[in-house]
Amino acid sequence: MGDNDAGTVPLGRYLFERIRQLGVKSIIGVPGDMNLELLDYIDEVDGMSWIGTANELGGAYACDGYSRVKGAPGVLITTMGVGELSAINGIAGAYTEQVKLISIVGTTATGTQKRRTMIHHCLGPNPDHRVYEKISHHVRAAHCWLDDIETAPSEIDRVIRSCYVQSLPVYIFVPMDFVHQKVDRNLLSQPVDLEPQALDDQEEKALDDVCSAIQAATKPALLVDCLTSRFGATKAVRDIASYLKFPTFSTSMGKSIIDEKDNPHYYGSYNGKICPDWMHEYIENETDLVIEFGPLLSDSNTGGHSREIASSKLVSISPDSVTCMGRVYEKVYIKSCKSLPNNYL
Repeated sequence: MGDNDAGTVPLGRYLFERIRQLGVKSIIGVPGDMNLELLDYIDEVDGMSWIGTANELGGAYACDGYSRVKGAPGVLITTMGVGELSAINGIAGAYTEQVKLISIVGTTATGTQKRRTMIHHCLGPNPDHRVYEKISHHVRAAHCWLDDIETAPSEIDRVIRSCYVQSLPVYIFVPMDFVHQKVDRNLLSQPVDLEPQALDDQEEKALDDVCSAIQAATKPALLVDCLTSRFGATKAVRDIASYLKFPTFSTSMGKSIIDEKDNPHYYGSYNGKICPDWMHEYIENETDLVIEFGPLLSDSNTGGHSREIASSKLVSISPDSVTCMGRVYEKVYIKSCKSLPNNYL
């Protein structure tokens, strides 16, 4: 199924080359008659391999784990209907905890869809072949149908960008009759823009405000949560923790982001009132500044919402905003966190 035209590449190959550019080395899923020809292109991409699973739900959970460990999206391939529905619980779990995941669904051909032909996996006579796509609406950040060869490459790129910027699952639906259609190979030379767009001067204002809070503090602490890693800021936050040398804590879901063994300033996991008395007393009452990175304020991550950190001493660096003692800076991204320069401290 190789391409004889040096200036073009099959759409299926384009899709996997784009995914490989993200650092993904393994594609996970279950073969089906609507994705088999698409799967053939995996072998044509250098450094990429196929991992089959016994069922789609297990594949979805494997993709969730892959993303958490590797930092690149987990990529799942299923077939229309029965396959994508089997996987949806795992994808919903990834959505809940903001894990990057790309769900690729092989579907019936576009002509078959238009004729509403009764095909296995469809619902009754005169079926809507795209009805299953509507079911995943609430567990995805973006989706596309690759049913227009002129826009298919840009649609792939748009959805991949949404996966990264929002750190959420996305869906790509690939009709069987578009797998081998050709697109411009040169498009692959320009990487997908994965950087969020910050508002002018907001980051600098936020940084000034946070550094002023640090300079004024006499008993500060750091609190590291799981969205730090989801949004690619692990190294930056580790650098900040190492530089500042403040007492450092993680949430239960943020464990392992900070090196717990070798960082002498790490003191354990804070989870509201569900942690040692000294710990919540220290964080909630004794500190005069708490800087938290990547908060995910679920019940299981806040001691059943029992944590009580006063907003007057809290700097919260979320994935797409910074709140410094009640002052909010929108479109300032956690991925932009840098080791603080000496002149700020």
